[in-house]
Amino acid sequence: MHHIAVIDQRGRTLDQFRAVLDALGSGPIAGQLLHAVGATPTGLRHVEVWASRGHADRFAARRLGPALEAVYGLDALHDVAVAAFDAEYLSVNGHCP
Repeated sequence: MHHIAVIDQRGRTLDQFRAVLDALGSGPIAGQLLHAVGATPTGLRHVEVWASRGHADRFAARRLGPALEAVYGLDALHDVAVAAFDAEYLSVNGHCP
């Protein structure tokens, strides 16, 4: 079952996001099917689609957590709101599964 996450980072900037990307380093992210990010009036919004919740959890623990801490320090999760769910249905490019 696909796992979807919508993440709002209040007070964060695209420059900070780019610093997190640099801290993540290159290489594939196992199970990540889509990641979109954009600026909002209050900060950043991310939309992620994962092959499974397990993929998202492993990425957060092994790569994202350390990268966020490297950029933001102990303030890494300050003003972060996450809405996540397991998708019963996912359509890509208008195609029914």
